[in-house]
Amino acid sequence: MITGGIEVGETTQEAVVRELKEETGITKAKLYVIPMVNSYYLSAVDKVCLSPVFLCEAKNKDVKISDEHSEYKWVSFEEAKELIHWHNQVESMCVIEEFLNNEKKFKKLVELEK
Repeated sequence: MITGGIEVGETTQEAVVRELKEETGITKAKLYVIPMVNSYYLSAVDKVCLSPVFLCEAKNKDVKISDEHSEYKWVSFEEAKELIHWHNQVESMCVIEEFLNNEKKFKKLVELEK
């Protein structure tokens, strides 16, 4: 699960590509728009934030994590759902799994243009 913010002057698509590269080192991937938006309250700045959800399909499994993280591991969806702390991120995983397991639905996803 990769998360991050949009920098000043940056589009959402640019932020997604940048965060993917910064947090994993992955630069070649297909990115799909998942039809949902997570919301959460950020108490440090007293704001409600909206976060679109994307799916990344990368062939390269050679992840190089950033200094923001101490480790990573590849796990099944079931394991990931147990490891992820935030309920709305688990819901995102369930929606993503639904699209991945249904070819007809998957074909309806919009691929981000980079």
